[in-house]
Amino acid sequence: MLRPGYLVHELAINTPEGMAAALRQQRALIGSAKTR
Repeated sequence: MLRPGYLVHELAINTPEGMAAALRQQRALIGSAKTR
């Protein structure tokens, strides 16, 4: 599933902090999609 933030996630994953932040953001997006 490619989204506008996909490349940002790819770059952020290069660091542990970025990877954790990307996972949190991804879960937040999935959660908001489920609650709609």
